[in-house]
Amino acid sequence: MNLLITLLGQQTDKNSQNLILLQILFAILIIGILVSILYLVARMLRPIFALTQATSKVKKGNLDVSVKQKGNDELSVLNESFNSMVGSIKDYTKKQNELTNQLEAANEDLRYKDQLKDEFINVAAHELRSPLQPILGLSEILRYEKKRRE
Repeated sequence: MNLLITLLGQQTDKNSQNLILLQILFAILIIGILVSILYLVARMLRPIFALTQATSKVKKGNLDVSVKQKGNDELSVLNESFNSMVGSIKDYTKKQNELTNQLEAANEDLRYKDQLKDEFINVAAHELRSPLQPILGLSEILRYEKKRRE
């Protein structure tokens, strides 16, 4: 009987040691799985983070931003669309600046022509007024003489 108790005790010790080894093995396996999951999540979030940073830069007015894309997944399509959108905004802004410069030049030209018109009108009015004054004066005298005779 003592032998049986001793064998059962030894078997229990072995089982305890095996249980501790299994627990250590499961802990290592769980840590490995968690590290793998964190790596995969970080890898999946990296393109989203890059797109978010690029969006923030565009919001601040920096249009020299592009997001690198790899693959054919939805994020790559989104990155390509983002890059296309930024390119369109850049082209639109460039065209708008060119049109603004043209409008400013045309406005300056109109101001110059308006100034020339005003000068011409002043000169023409002065030239017309000079010969008309004696005529108006003489017609006033004639009218006065006519009234006086009546």
